[in-house]
Amino acid sequence: MKTALTIAGSDSCGGAGIQADIKTMTVNGVYAMSAVTALSWMRYSRIFFRMQ
Repeated sequence: MKTALTIAGSDSCGGAGIQADIKTMTVNGVYAMSAVTALSWMRYSRIFFRMQ
């Protein structure tokens, strides 16, 4: 089985960042591994970002 590592931030909507990378890898038959570098979250109309 092929494996791939994504190093990216997390998107709370799931449309970008690590979540999108994992979806893409899975669809292409690749075992996904991830390293989260940042978190984002939304509340109402504001977007927050936290980087460690």
